[in-house]
This record gives sequence, structure tokens and C-alpha cells, in this order.
Amino acid sequence: MIQTAQQRRQTACVPLLCRCSSFKWNALATWAWDVDCDTCAICRVQLMEECLRCQADASSTDCVVVWGDCNHAFHNCCMSQWVRQNNRCPLCQQDWVVQRVGR
Repeated sequence: MIQTAQQRRQTACVPLLCRCSSFKWNALATWAWDVDCDTCAICRVQLMEECLRCQADASSTDCVVVWGDCNHAFHNCCMSQWVRQNNRCPLCQQDWVVQRVGR
């Protein structure tokens, strides 16, 4: 059987159409801080949320997180009060040196 060029194109396209399928995908994205524990050890609130002090003060909109050289993270409000009494990390007792500040 001899096929024309048009017939070859039509039959070549049929298997490709059969291999294609469509589907619906609902993406849900979450994020988290890059730390071992995602909860502030001082106020026990997740780092993604405002600390207790900032939650109580409705005018406060900037509750940042600080990481120490030991890679432990705390709310800045919580840690700033902590270092007034003790200049060590509450979790590992290393000298507290701020490595980075983030939101």
C-alpha cells in the first residue's frame, strides 16, 4: 500500500495526540525559616509569626528574627531582652553573637 505525504503526516500525528493528557493541578506553597527549630525558645511562638509582645502591641508591624553564630534563631524582641540579663544563647549557652537578621 502506497501512502501519500498527507496520509503519512496524519498517521504520524495520531500517536502523539494519544500520548498527551491534561490534568488540573492546585499548588499550595508554604515556607519556613532555615533553622533546626522553627519556634522561638523564649516566647514559644513560631518564628513565622510575631512574638507575643508584637502581637499584643497592635501598632508593631516589624517583628524580625535574629540568628546567632550557633545557628539558633529567636525573635529580635525576645532576644534583645534576654541579652540584657545574659549574653549567651538560651539553647546552647554559647556567647551570643548575631550572625544575621531576617524577616
